[in-house]
Amino acid sequence: MMFYLRNRLILIVLVAVVLLQACAATDVNVPETNNANTSGVQPQVQPTTPSDPTALPAAPDLATPQIVPTAPPRPAQNEQATGAVSTELAALVTATPEASTPTNALPVIGGDTPTPAPVVTVEPTATPTPVRTNAGSEILFLRNGVLTAYAFDGGQERSLLDGVREFAATPDGRQLAAVRETDGRLEIWVLGRDGSGARRLTTNQRYEGDLAWAPDGLTLIYASSSTPYPELFDWEAWTAWCRTSEVRLIDLSDRLERLLDSGCDPVFSPDGRRIAYVTPPQAAALETQEGIVGSTNAVRLVNRQGQNGWNFATAGTGDDTSGLLVYAPAWSPDGAQLAYQRFVGYRALTDIGYTEMGGSFQGGGELLNLSLGWTKAPHFAPTGEQMATIQYNFSDARGLSGYAVWTVQVLALGQSSEVFAPSGTLETEATVTDSLYTATGAAWSPDATQLVVALPGGWNSGAPLENYQSTDTGTLWLWQPGSTPSTQLVEGVDFGSPLLWLPAA
Repeated sequence: MMFYLRNRLILIVLVAVVLLQACAATDVNVPETNNANTSGVQPQVQPTTPSDPTALPAAPDLATPQIVPTAPPRPAQNEQATGAVSTELAALVTATPEASTPTNALPVIGGDTPTPAPVVTVEPTATPTPVRTNAGSEILFLRNGVLTAYAFDGGQERSLLDGVREFAATPDGRQLAAVRETDGRLEIWVLGRDGSGARRLTTNQRYEGDLAWAPDGLTLIYASSSTPYPELFDWEAWTAWCRTSEVRLIDLSDRLERLLDSGCDPVFSPDGRRIAYVTPPQAAALETQEGIVGSTNAVRLVNRQGQNGWNFATAGTGDDTSGLLVYAPAWSPDGAQLAYQRFVGYRALTDIGYTEMGGSFQGGGELLNLSLGWTKAPHFAPTGEQMATIQYNFSDARGLSGYAVWTVQVLALGQSSEVFAPSGTLETEATVTDSLYTATGAAWSPDATQLVVALPGGWNSGAPLENYQSTDTGTLWLWQPGSTPSTQLVEGVDFGSPLLWLPAA
């Protein structure tokens, strides 16, 4: 038995030696060594046919084991052939591959933190600019209290709802809300863009106003007061309204009113997550003998649930910096900025106010412009690069009234300038590019290139202001800032009518 095993082992060793010598003789990659080619036949190398770069690689022959070398073969020495074979096999079987750190490895919990992957800078993809066009757009205004739509393309008019005092549209312009006089009270109604489906939302013994839609078109926010809504706001009328007002919300689904806080002038942010409004005045103005509680309040921001509130801007010291009141907040189209008005009070024979704007998460604001009298909420152009302000100089020292004390100004934002105030020259973060006197209202076109403005009947750019002291019905004109209004669109517009220029539905 031992003889049989010994002979079998010798046979295996001899076969291994022969195989190694055969491999060494036929391997073209092995350089010349001291090993002699005992067969006398030179190994033949088959010529390699250039591969077709378009051809798919041939499938491997699954019947023949495929051997992938892990390292270039070493020259075999005759005197240690068997030892080399056993050593190489043992090394391949027992070797442990070196650990390598992957390029974007995640941290190992409880282990060492791997070397972070190199930071790759990726250029941001530019957000496509929305296409803005006036085609199919409509202009909304009031004529004898009737909400009327004027088609910009063809000039046709449509009557939508009567008895209207104020109106607002959803951001897409498909749905309208209106403050309508009903049974001696101002209640809220909603209707479609075409005037269909008009229905009453509120029924109470209060007066509604300051309408604003949530961006989703499902919720309205507004002010509700026990004081009648005035025909035109000035400092005293606004103070009386806001002191008794509450900010409320109503969902169209259940028509339930919800109280947010005391105050007025509410407006949703463009993303619908935040609300800006104005708190009621708390103190009497120090500079008046009338005893009007028309001082000390704030522009306040809260989330949609009315939580996490903070004061964005405050007023009340009565000096030229703080003034008496802040009011009329307005969001920039991207929601990054919040503009508002600051009423300083009577200076140099007229009332003075400031238009200010600041980052919506930072608070406060930089001066944009100085205005005379009472100024409505800022009107941002759809692109956010310009702003229109509407001034009502109710305390004009010349004794003018009617259209003669109204002015629309257009501001180029981000362009530094100066204004002259009673306290001296002030630096501003905007430049007035044009002013249009006797204009009581303005609205930007959807493409932000022009405005529609409300001017007195028979308006002429060269006529003196004294010619326009009446409050008769007016006209609508197209105005491109930098030039004179040249195209009249509509007649018979109510004095002080709000205006909206809606995109195509």
